[in-house]
Amino acid sequence: MDMSNHQTSAAQALSLSSFDDWLRTYADIHDLAINAAVAIQSESTSFAARRIHENVTLVHDLACSMVRNDAVDVMADFVRAAKMDYISEWSRMLTIESRLASQAACRIRQRADSTLSNMASRTIA
Repeated sequence: MDMSNHQTSAAQALSLSSFDDWLRTYADIHDLAINAAVAIQSESTSFAARRIHENVTLVHDLACSMVRNDAVDVMADFVRAAKMDYISEWSRMLTIESRLASQAACRIRQRADSTLSNMASRTIA
């Protein structure tokens, strides 16, 4: 009878420990998700502010170009710069996403290794 109680308490301890591991893993993933959202939102807001500034500058440059008759050149320069800015922004976003995916994989791998080690040590004990 005493052996049965020992097995039950060991199973409960394993269950609570597994839940604790799961909860820590969930918290790590949640932390990564929040950090990813903040990083992407920050970069997106910065990009939008730069583009709005460029759009306002375009209106000013176009108004000034009417006197010099070079509106086509002003528009061409704007489109060329905007194209390069968007390409650059996509590159930054992909870099952020790649770094965050790598961090997530590393944390999950560490958590899985820790969980397996804990399970192995409990099995031996």
